[in-house]
This record gives sequence, C-alpha cells and structure tokens, in this order.
Amino acid sequence: MSRVRQFIFNNAVGVVALVVALGGTSYAVTAKRFVGKDGKVHACAKNKGGAVRLVRGSSKCRSGEQKVSWSQVGRQGAAGAAGKDGQPGPAGSIQGAPAGGDLAGSYPNPTIAPAAAPLTVAANGGGATNPCDNLATAPTMVFCGVSVGHWTDGQALEVGVQVWRDRTGLVHLNGEADYSATNGNGAIIFVLPPALRPTHLQPLSVTTGPQVAGNFQSGSGILIADTNGAVELTYSSLTTTKVVLIGDVSFRTDA
Repeated sequence: MSRVRQFIFNNAVGVVALVVALGGTSYAVTAKRFVGKDGKVHACAKNKGGAVRLVRGSSKCRSGEQKVSWSQVGRQGAAGAAGKDGQPGPAGSIQGAPAGGDLAGSYPNPTIAPAAAPLTVAANGGGATNPCDNLATAPTMVFCGVSVGHWTDGQALEVGVQVWRDRTGLVHLNGEADYSATNGNGAIIFVLPPALRPTHLQPLSVTTGPQVAGNFQSGSGILIADTNGAVELTYSSLTTTKVVLIGDVSFRTDA
C-alpha cells in the first residue's frame, strides 16, 4: 500500500470510528448497505485531505477520489495467558457454604452463632479434704469446702452457679451459692477453668446475707475472680453470710 493510500486508509478508519462512537446504533443499521458481497465496507476517499464517504460496493468514485475498503471484522487477537497451572479456576460462590466464626448455618442466610453452653459448678460432697486447698492442682468448676463448711447450690433461688463466655468475649458468672456453716466470708467458692480466668484480679459486686427463719437478710459483698482461677467471697457487710446471690456479673479475659 502506497503512503497516500495508507494516509487515506488511516483517516477513513478514524472517521468511521468517530461515527460509531457518536451514534453506534444508527451506524450499525446504516452501514449494512455499504457492505459488499466480499464482506468489506467500501468508501471513496479524496486524494486531498482524505475526506471519506461510504459507498456501495459496486459504486464508482468521483474524480479526485480513490476507492478504499476494509473488513468488518478485524483479525483475531492473540490468546490470553493461561490460568494457574494452565487451568482456569473454579467459579467462585458462597451459596450453600457453611458459615463460621460468629455466624452459624450456611450462606446466603446465616444466623448469629449461639454462645457457648454454660458450665455449672458441681458439688464436692462435703468431705474431710477441701478440693481447693492447693489451687495449682484444684479441680475446676467444683464447690470448695469441707464437711463442716462448704459451698452448695443455692436454696433461696433454687439456682446453682454457672459460668459462660458470650459472643463478645465477656465471661459471665450467674446464680446463687449457699454456705453450709455460719459464715462463708473469706472462703473460696470454686475455681475457674484456665480459659475463663481474668488477666488481672477482678472485684465483682454481689448481694450477700444470712437466711434467718426462711427469710433472706440482704447485704452487700465483694466477690473476687483471681488470676489463679479462685472465685472468693472477700467481703460481706453482714457478719453472718450463708448466701451469695451472684446475679449476673461479668469480666473480660483479654483486658
């Protein structure tokens, strides 16, 4: 192709591209009549300036014009790079996939996962040996004490003591513990499992008091959750404390 024909062809392609950009739909419909039997688009380009006008394939160009043509479809480009290991990856989808973390169920409709089931403090039998004497080897989630003075499940509320961690990381203590002797002030109630122990000593406000003639006399108290796992009644406003109403107190193990 001569330099003149190349210049004309380049301008022709540019003009057609502009027409397509400004009105692609109209061009697509109109251009069909300018496609010859050879499958090419035909046009006449002026020798001076390169102005282009589309013509039918059989039409002749005017004086001072040259006939040009080009294919409707360009050459196929090179193939793209293959995927990893030469194979395409699987189609991504989470539909039906099981949820995890703080979610339960499966997508697309997971639900909030329930909190861990509460752990209940068990009875120790009130024997001659206190299971909590040596905290390094003491069993966890078992009431402490001996036959002459030990902790048991609550009687007033008929609820024992439970411990659990919620979905936000808070460790909860809940329920009621009763002391078999006159005063449980200063006594360890039970020992927490290692995973539920605080990183520093936690003072927790509770309600304490004696049970007199079937009536509970309310006072205030401080329950300590220690880093060694001991949960101990360290203070009661009443001199005789047989009942500890823990209610629902909580602390974090990560702060």
